[in-house]
Amino acid sequence: MTMDEARMDTQVVPHTHQVPVERRTNLLLRVHYDAAFVLLEPVLRNTELPIGTRLYRAMNQLQATYPSFNGNEIEAMVAAVMRTLQNQHKAAE
Repeated sequence: MTMDEARMDTQVVPHTHQVPVERRTNLLLRVHYDAAFVLLEPVLRNTELPIGTRLYRAMNQLQATYPSFNGNEIEAMVAAVMRTLQNQHKAAE
C-alpha cells in the first residue's frame, strides 16, 4: 500500500463547535424567581395565619403580579419559595 492509498482510507471528521444545550426547564420562572421571593416572603413568613391561608394569599398575590402565569407555574413558584424559606430555617437552627 502506497502512501497515497493510506491517506485515502482515513476519514477526516471536521471539528465543529457544539452549542451547549440548555438543560434547565421553566426558564421564565427562573427569571422571575428573585422578584417573586421578595414579594412572597412576608406573606409566607407570617406565622399568625394558618399555612393554608398563607399559601392562598401567596398564590393570589403572584397571580395578580404575573397574570401571564398559569396555575401550574404559580404553584411551582410558590413551592420553590417555600422550599427556600424552609431551607433557610433549617440552616439557621
